[in-house]
Amino acid sequence: MKKLKNIEFIIGIGVGYGEILTGGVVALHKLAYEIANRGYKVNIFTSPVYPHENIYTQDRKKFVTPNLNLIENLDFNFDPKRTFIIPPFDWNNTQNYPNICRWVLHHLDDHIIRNVKSIDKIYNFGNFDLCGLKEDGKLTTLEYHKDLFKNENRTRNGKVCYLLNKYTPPYAEKILKLLNADSLQHWKQNGAFNFLKEKFNEYEYFVTFDSKTFHTLAAAMCGCKSIILQNELNPEVYRELNPLQKYGVAYGIDDLAHAEQTLNKVSEQVEFLIGEDNKTIDNFIKNCIETL
Repeated sequence: MKKLKNIEFIIGIGVGYGEILTGGVVALHKLAYEIANRGYKVNIFTSPVYPHENIYTQDRKKFVTPNLNLIENLDFNFDPKRTFIIPPFDWNNTQNYPNICRWVLHHLDDHIIRNVKSIDKIYNFGNFDLCGLKEDGKLTTLEYHKDLFKNENRTRNGKVCYLLNKYTPPYAEKILKLLNADSLQHWKQNGAFNFLKEKFNEYEYFVTFDSKTFHTLAAAMCGCKSIILQNELNPEVYRELNPLQKYGVAYGIDDLAHAEQTLNKVSEQVEFLIGEDNKTIDNFIKNCIETL
């Protein structure tokens, strides 16, 4: 084992993909690996999805409740003064650990931020609503599955497929019926990412109401044109705020030409995003060190 650097991290993830597969769970496991790969000890509470010799699994039964909440007293061997804790956002720091880094993986509200203290550091995965909290930096890390989500140049069926996740309006079913769209909602039970890869190489269009999802980029990586069924922002403003959706993705039906004309730029954008993710991780660690 390599010699570990002199600070360490605790990431409050207690589930694997087999139990819960969401963007947040993927991001937490990926972050654990990226920090460990930079030479730091990382403690988590489940088997790592991305194993690394610097990732240590603490006893889930002891530290994670049956409803998957992280307990407040983390009584295993670590130096609180040199350990940075990335807990579930609403975790209550009753033990007054000094270095709490709260990672915003979705829009916040008053209930979620009730346990945040003024000394906590706030890192935003993109541009989520912070409900009045001060942002201390960006922190983004995704598993892009570059070797999986590829355009296989198959003959496409000309049809529309969809996934419902965040921000689904009450009239969604009516719109999807008008589009004669086929559901991919059972993707997790039917092969997960491999299933999506197959479908995104089969269908012509992928639609969703979720403006903050990786699925749109995954579809575009496979040559399937993505459409976000929203119109709250000007498309150019939306893309400026959401670089994940810059190419191969339409913001509203009227923006479809943009998706069609920029599919050839998706691979280049993925490489750019990976580079930007790495910068945010390096800056996050640098900021932690500078607080000591």
